[in-house]
Parts: sequence; structure tokens; C-alpha cells
Amino acid sequence: MGPVSIITNGAALNITAISYVDKMEFGLVACRRTVPGVQRMIEYLEEALIELEQACA
Repeated sequence: MGPVSIITNGAALNITAISYVDKMEFGLVACRRTVPGVQRMIEYLEEALIELEQACA
């Protein structure tokens, strides 16, 4: 299984999350013209997950 979705008409970004047992996965699909820095969003998501793990520890 993979967190994949599609961009619908009028949307510029789709974030899909799935979890199974002890894993959580995210998939980001974006319009390259509307959201040119989507790679930075992945970095921010990783940083936020680290913060969340630390807060829950």
C-alpha cells in the first residue's frame, strides 16, 4: 500500500496519509506551477514528525 491520490480540478495540493500497525506514511501530490516548493513541505513534515515523536516520548 502506498499513500497516493490525485489532484482534482481546482485543487493544487493533495496530502494523503495512511497508517498500518506502527508505521505512518504520507504522500504529497502537487501542481508544479501552483506549489513549486512542494519539496520543502516534505522537509517541514519530517521536522514536525520528529517534534511530535519527541513530545510523545
